Amino acid sequence: LSGWQADFKALTKSVALIDEQLKLATAEEDEGKAKSLDDKFIDVMEPFFESASRKVKSLDKEFERVKGDFEKVVASFGEDPSTSGCEEFFGQLLTEFLFNFRKAQHQNNKRQMMEEKARKKAEAARKKDEAREARRAAQREADMLADTFFPAAGPEPTADDKEKLADDVFIKMKRMQQQGGSGRK
Repeated sequence: LSGWQADFKALTKSVALIDEQLKLATAEEDEGKAKSLDDKFIDVMEPFFESASRKVKSLDKEFERVKGDFEKVVASFGEDPSTSGCEEFFGQLLTEFLFNFRKAQHQNNKRQMMEEKARKKAEAARKKDEAREARRAAQREADMLADTFFPAAGPEPTADDKEKLADDVFIKMKRMQQQGGSGRK
Protein backbone atom coordinates (compact mmCIF):
# COMPACT_ATOMS: atom_id res chain seq x y z
CA LEU A 1 0.00 0.00 0.00
CA SER A 2 2.88 2.36 0.69
CA GLY A 3 4.03 2.16 -2.95
CA TRP A 4 0.53 2.93 -4.13
CA GLN A 5 0.31 5.84 -1.70
CA ALA A 6 3.51 7.34 -3.15
CA ASP A 7 2.18 6.98 -6.71
CA PHE A 8 -1.15 8.48 -5.69
CA LYS A 9 0.58 11.40 -4.02
CA ALA A 10 2.53 12.10 -7.24
CA LEU A 11 -0.71 11.88 -9.25
CA THR A 12 -2.45 14.30 -6.87
CA LYS A 13 0.45 16.73 -7.20
CA SER A 14 0.23 16.53 -11.01
CA VAL A 15 -3.50 17.27 -10.96
CA ALA A 16 -2.89 20.17 -8.55
CA LEU A 17 -0.20 21.53 -10.92
CA ILE A 18 -2.68 21.42 -13.82
CA ASP A 19 -5.16 23.31 -11.61
CA GLU A 20 -2.53 25.99 -10.91
CA GLN A 21 -1.68 26.27 -14.61
CA LEU A 22 -5.36 26.63 -15.48
CA LYS A 23 -5.82 29.33 -12.84
CA LEU A 24 -2.80 31.24 -14.19
CA ALA A 25 -4.00 30.96 -17.78
CA THR A 26 -7.53 32.03 -16.79
CA ALA A 27 -6.17 34.96 -14.76
CA GLU A 28 -4.03 36.12 -17.70
CA GLU A 29 -7.05 35.90 -19.97
CA ASP A 30 -9.16 37.84 -17.45
CA GLU A 31 -6.50 40.55 -17.25
CA GLY A 32 -6.88 41.06 -20.94
CA LYS A 33 -3.62 39.59 -22.03
CA ALA A 34 -3.89 38.60 -25.62
CA LYS A 35 -4.54 34.96 -26.23
CA SER A 36 -3.28 33.38 -29.37
CA LEU A 37 -5.97 31.95 -31.60
CA ASP A 38 -4.02 28.73 -31.69
CA ASP A 39 -3.82 28.50 -27.87
CA LYS A 40 -6.32 25.83 -26.84
CA PHE A 41 -4.80 25.19 -23.41
CA ILE A 42 -7.81 26.31 -21.38
CA ASP A 43 -10.31 24.73 -23.77
CA VAL A 44 -8.54 21.35 -23.65
CA MET A 45 -7.22 21.28 -20.10
CA GLU A 46 -10.31 22.52 -18.24
CA PRO A 47 -12.48 19.47 -19.14
CA PHE A 48 -9.46 17.19 -18.62
CA PHE A 49 -8.82 18.72 -15.19
CA GLU A 50 -12.46 18.30 -14.11
CA SER A 51 -12.48 14.65 -15.21
CA ALA A 52 -9.08 13.95 -13.63
CA SER A 53 -10.15 15.62 -10.35
CA ARG A 54 -13.27 13.43 -10.13
CA LYS A 55 -11.25 10.30 -10.85
CA VAL A 56 -8.59 11.21 -8.28
CA LYS A 57 -11.29 11.75 -5.62
CA SER A 58 -12.89 8.43 -6.55
CA LEU A 59 -9.52 6.67 -6.36
CA ASP A 60 -8.87 8.25 -2.97
CA LYS A 61 -12.21 6.95 -1.63
CA GLU A 62 -11.57 3.49 -3.09
CA PHE A 63 -8.09 3.45 -1.60
CA GLU A 64 -9.44 4.30 1.84
CA ARG A 65 -11.99 1.48 1.51
CA VAL A 66 -9.32 -1.02 0.41
CA LYS A 67 -7.00 0.16 3.17
CA GLY A 68 -9.77 -0.35 5.76
CA ASP A 69 -10.52 -3.83 4.40
CA PHE A 70 -6.83 -4.71 4.44
CA GLU A 71 -6.50 -3.55 8.04
CA LYS A 72 -9.49 -5.73 9.01
CA VAL A 73 -7.95 -8.76 7.31
CA VAL A 74 -4.58 -8.18 8.96
CA ALA A 75 -6.25 -7.77 12.36
CA SER A 76 -8.26 -10.96 11.83
CA PHE A 77 -4.95 -12.81 11.49
CA GLY A 78 -3.86 -11.39 14.83
CA GLU A 79 -1.38 -8.90 13.40
CA ASP A 80 -1.06 -5.16 13.96
CA PRO A 81 -2.23 -3.30 10.83
CA SER A 82 0.06 -0.35 11.61
CA THR A 83 3.18 -2.55 11.49
CA SER A 84 2.18 -5.10 8.82
CA GLY A 85 2.46 -3.92 5.24
CA CYS A 86 0.94 -5.63 2.23
CA GLU A 87 4.22 -7.15 1.13
CA GLU A 88 4.96 -8.54 4.58
CA PHE A 89 1.43 -9.77 5.13
CA PHE A 90 0.86 -11.44 1.79
CA GLY A 91 4.45 -12.49 1.34
CA GLN A 92 5.07 -14.00 4.74
CA LEU A 93 2.08 -14.14 7.07
CA LEU A 94 -0.48 -15.39 4.59
CA THR A 95 1.94 -17.94 3.15
CA GLU A 96 2.72 -19.15 6.67
CA PHE A 97 -0.98 -19.26 7.54
CA LEU A 98 -1.82 -21.30 4.43
CA PHE A 99 1.03 -23.72 5.19
CA ASN A 100 -0.17 -24.18 8.78
CA PHE A 101 -3.79 -24.47 7.63
CA ARG A 102 -2.91 -27.29 5.22
CA LYS A 103 -0.82 -28.95 7.90
CA ALA A 104 -3.76 -28.79 10.35
CA GLN A 105 -6.10 -30.21 7.71
CA HIS A 106 -3.70 -33.11 7.16
CA GLN A 107 -3.44 -33.74 10.91
CA ASN A 108 -7.23 -33.62 11.30
CA ASN A 109 -7.70 -36.08 8.43
CA LYS A 110 -5.10 -38.40 9.96
CA ARG A 111 -6.77 -38.15 13.38
CA GLN A 112 -10.18 -38.89 11.87
CA MET A 113 -8.81 -41.95 10.08
CA MET A 114 -7.22 -43.20 13.31
CA GLU A 115 -10.47 -42.61 15.24
CA GLU A 116 -12.44 -44.47 12.56
CA LYS A 117 -9.97 -47.36 12.67
CA ALA A 118 -10.20 -47.49 16.49
CA ARG A 119 -14.00 -47.34 16.30
CA LYS A 120 -14.10 -50.24 13.82
CA LYS A 121 -11.69 -52.23 15.98
CA ALA A 122 -13.81 -51.59 19.08
CA GLU A 123 -16.96 -52.57 17.15
CA ALA A 124 -15.32 -55.81 16.00
CA ALA A 125 -14.21 -56.59 19.58
CA ARG A 126 -17.74 -55.85 20.86
CA LYS A 127 -19.27 -58.19 18.25
CA LYS A 128 -16.72 -60.86 19.10
CA ASP A 129 -17.57 -60.52 22.81
CA GLU A 130 -21.30 -60.70 22.03
CA ALA A 131 -20.80 -63.85 19.96
CA ARG A 132 -18.69 -65.41 22.73
CA GLU A 133 -21.36 -64.54 25.31
CA ALA A 134 -24.09 -65.98 23.04
CA ARG A 135 -22.12 -69.23 22.73
CA ARG A 136 -21.67 -69.38 26.52
CA ALA A 137 -25.38 -68.72 27.05
CA ALA A 138 -26.27 -71.46 24.56
CA GLN A 139 -23.87 -73.83 26.32
CA ARG A 140 -25.42 -72.99 29.71
CA GLU A 141 -28.87 -73.59 28.23
CA ALA A 142 -27.72 -76.90 26.76
CA ASP A 143 -26.20 -77.87 30.11
CA MET A 144 -29.44 -76.98 31.89
CA LEU A 145 -31.41 -79.06 29.40
CA ALA A 146 -29.07 -81.96 29.87
CA ASP A 147 -29.31 -81.67 33.67
CA THR A 148 -33.10 -81.44 33.44
CA PHE A 149 -33.54 -84.44 31.23
CA PHE A 150 -30.53 -86.50 32.20
CA PRO A 151 -30.07 -86.17 35.93
CA ALA A 152 -26.73 -87.38 37.24
CA ALA A 153 -28.23 -89.90 39.62
CA GLY A 154 -31.51 -91.73 39.23
CA PRO A 155 -33.28 -94.50 37.41
CA GLU A 156 -32.58 -95.34 33.79
CA PRO A 157 -35.00 -93.40 31.53
CA THR A 158 -37.70 -95.44 29.82
CA ALA A 159 -38.50 -95.35 26.11
CA ASP A 160 -41.39 -92.99 26.81
CA ASP A 161 -39.09 -90.74 28.86
CA LYS A 162 -36.60 -90.67 26.01
CA GLU A 163 -39.31 -89.83 23.48
CA LYS A 164 -40.72 -87.11 25.75
CA LEU A 165 -37.18 -85.85 26.29
CA ALA A 166 -36.52 -85.67 22.53
CA ASP A 167 -39.79 -83.76 22.01
CA ASP A 168 -38.93 -81.32 24.83
CA VAL A 169 -35.43 -80.76 23.47
CA PHE A 170 -36.81 -80.20 19.98
CA ILE A 171 -39.38 -77.67 21.29
CA LYS A 172 -36.76 -75.80 23.34
CA MET A 173 -34.35 -75.71 20.40
CA LYS A 174 -37.09 -74.37 18.16
CA ARG A 175 -37.83 -71.61 20.72
CA MET A 176 -34.14 -70.78 20.92
CA GLN A 177 -33.95 -70.56 17.15
CA GLN A 178 -36.99 -68.26 17.06
CA GLN A 179 -35.41 -66.05 19.73
CA GLY A 180 -32.27 -65.62 17.66
CA GLY A 181 -30.29 -68.39 19.24
CA SER A 182 -29.78 -66.44 22.42
CA GLY A 183 -31.38 -69.03 24.63
CA ARG A 184 -33.44 -66.33 26.35
CA LYS A 185 -37.16 -66.77 26.84
